[in-house]
Amino acid sequence: MASFSPSGGPPLSPRAKDIKCCRVMPDRRPLRDGNVVTEEREMEIWEAWEGEGTRWFCCGRCMTGPGNEWCANACAWTFLLVLPALYFIFLAPPLWEKVSPAIPLATAALFVTAVFF
Repeated sequence: MASFSPSGGPPLSPRAKDIKCCRVMPDRRPLRDGNVVTEEREMEIWEAWEGEGTRWFCCGRCMTGPGNEWCANACAWTFLLVLPALYFIFLAPPLWEKVSPAIPLATAALFVTAVFF
């Protein structure tokens, strides 16, 4: 998977998570007297992303694709929620009683990690 390169050069490595900015961008703020102050600020990588229809949330921490992929999104959430629900309804109680409570608890921890993180 190629990652975004702010300078147009080679792609950034996957370990480039802690890179905060990619280029300088003018920031224009109007003053009360009608003048405009222009300051340069560093642009976040998510602000410079050039993807078509990409939506960003939580100041660039979460990214979604174009809005026309609702079917794939619904399918993914169905598998993420329905299959674990069936597991916890039908398989977890016998495992809890006959084998060990550690197995359903570990499965619940993995489920929470997959859905919320």
